[in-house]
Amino acid sequence: MSLVISGCGPGQIIGSILTPTPTPTFSTTLTATQTTTPTVTPTPAPENLADANDLPVWIDDYVHAYGGMVTVNGVERDSNQLLGAVKANPGSFIERKTIKGKENSLFVVNGVPLGIQTDGTWRSILARDIADAKNAQFAMPALYWQIYNPNFVNVIKNANLLTITWDLNTGVVFKKLTTEDWKNILRDWETIKAQLDSRRIPNSIPYDWTGADLIIKFAHENHMGLRAQHLVWNGDVPDSIYNGGFTKAELLKILEFTISVKVIKYKGVISEWDAEDELVISEFSTDKWGFWQRAVGLLDATRLSARTIRKIDPEAKITITDDHLLEERFYDQQPNLGIRFMKFVKTLKQEGLVDKVDIENNLWIYDLPEQEYMENILRQIQGEGIELAAAEIAVVPTKEFPLWYKPRQAYAIVDDPLKAQAEGYRRVVQAYINVGAYDIGLGDVGDETSFYNYHSPGINATLFDTQWKPKMGYYEILKVMYDGFIN
Repeated sequence: MSLVISGCGPGQIIGSILTPTPTPTFSTTLTATQTTTPTVTPTPAPENLADANDLPVWIDDYVHAYGGMVTVNGVERDSNQLLGAVKANPGSFIERKTIKGKENSLFVVNGVPLGIQTDGTWRSILARDIADAKNAQFAMPALYWQIYNPNFVNVIKNANLLTITWDLNTGVVFKKLTTEDWKNILRDWETIKAQLDSRRIPNSIPYDWTGADLIIKFAHENHMGLRAQHLVWNGDVPDSIYNGGFTKAELLKILEFTISVKVIKYKGVISEWDAEDELVISEFSTDKWGFWQRAVGLLDATRLSARTIRKIDPEAKITITDDHLLEERFYDQQPNLGIRFMKFVKTLKQEGLVDKVDIENNLWIYDLPEQEYMENILRQIQGEGIELAAAEIAVVPTKEFPLWYKPRQAYAIVDDPLKAQAEGYRRVVQAYINVGAYDIGLGDVGDETSFYNYHSPGINATLFDTQWKPKMGYYEILKVMYDGFIN
């Protein structure tokens, strides 16, 4: 799939819009004794929107997401009625837009783009089509086993940036290593350090690159960029390290080893690395979720990670990631969480060790942050000369917030959880667009394969339900992106 949206096919009146018919192409066949009259190779007429095979599906999914009835042009309609209206007057639902210098026809209902005509044929629009208008990223995460699920694959093709999460974890790549193996690496550190400095991966150690290689192959086949997370993450501390009794100096060597091996392996393939994930938000934790801060130190661990990335792959972007930063209230962590984080990234920026900030927006419909508040935080980060990475967004629609250690106070009355969830997604995307940051991302893909549902069944925090039908939030994101990127 190309990242560049192709222009519409020529030569057909669609509604009241006329696209120019190009000069016909001629082919001439000559023999030694005969001259033939040039023949015209006809250019296929562009497909009419009313004849698009998937038009009923686009409309049915859209109407379903909004509860089975939608009001269009002042008239309330179900999916069959809306389909009839589109077929009766397709031109009234088509908008012509210039994207990267090419004219495109888009099928739009209530400001939401549902289809796009490429090479004369109508197809479902993808979020990456809209992102392309701003040369922006639309990021989604994947685990290697998910790419064997055809429904997952159909949805994740919305992305032009694939985020590698679990498959490059230390607990995955180095899962065969015992505490004694880590001690052997430390005993042989002088030799191993020399190999790393010469950009060689020590070959005497068992690695497992299976999942990462499969994800990277999938991304290349689908013309997606690659970002990798969890170089230093408290959710990725194997017991062989956690229970090893290592000193700070030893842990720094272990981190240098694991980070160096990953970056050397995929230098030039992965363009963006998370130097750390969620270290600030987990500073207060007393178990594994505070391990790297307690045992190594927030700045020391991150500096080592960022410097290693910069040294091995200077062309790669270095990203710092944390959660709940855009929320006005998050238990008793605000405003201290925001203050600590800004101090942290300012220090790294001064040292040339951060390019981008990724904010995980694991929001809750009963305490959604105000858009103005979010925009102010985003502008503070931009004010330090730091880019905003594609945000990770997931919005929890249940009465209980499923993560963390105690019940969370609700600040809103919610009559329609799916509508409130859609508003949460919309609000984050709009906040980014309003500050001129066009890279957008999701923290999870579909409810069937969701990490939320894995830990707490029934949370359903993603944009696609267990049947892989898009929810209202998906269309609200498309609408905001379309308005902000193309209109």
